Amino acid sequence: MDGNNLFQRLQTIQKAHGWSSRQMARRLGITHSYWLMLCQGKRKPGRKLFAGVFKAFPELEDDAVSYLREL
Repeated sequence: MDGNNLFQRLQTIQKAHGWSSRQMARRLGITHSYWLMLCQGKRKPGRKLFAGVFKAFPELEDDAVSYLREL
């Protein structure tokens, strides 16, 4: 899985729940600007993002681990 797929899944969850980008960033425990840069491909994911994914969206844990293995 490439990083874009992980972000697409996160964005799909965001839209399904009707969350703003600020709300999504808050749920992930990252800043709003960092979330926007990730979605635009301007930043690479870091430890905080993955910690947030594991905590807030455990159903995406396999996807996140798969992405990390490809690094």
